[in-house]
Amino acid sequence: MNPTTFWHTVKKLNKKKSVEFSAITEKNVVHRSLEDIATNLTKHFTERHDEPLLDMTKTLDKEARELWQLYSSGDKDDIKLISNRSDLRFSEQDITDTIRSLKSKNSSGFDQVSNKMIKEIPEQFHVILTHAYNQLFSAAH
Repeated sequence: MNPTTFWHTVKKLNKKKSVEFSAITEKNVVHRSLEDIATNLTKHFTERHDEPLLDMTKTLDKEARELWQLYSSGDKDDIKLISNRSDLRFSEQDITDTIRSLKSKNSSGFDQVSNKMIKEIPEQFHVILTHAYNQLFSAAH
């Protein structure tokens, strides 16, 4: 399943109160059993969330790798202590404003999520995103 098809399905689910979900299609093959559907979705999200390929000739990629290695080798309690002392917090308005400011383009990064997909997220979900980002930055591990 490609990201466009996935997000198109999410958009349909958000518009309708209930939708019959009885099959999923991947590369012109229809999967109908619950096991096949679950396997297909697992594969889709696993592939989409693989570690990004870094270009070590780029400074930003080098710095990202070094930071990741520092965090990976750090003591979890120390990282949590430092993160909990952070004053970085997002408001729902921060999330809404950021999403609204995105250019509506179809191209995506390594995660295969385009700005257009993000802009399709219903505003009632912005509170969930706000909570998720705040939890992510407070946990930082």
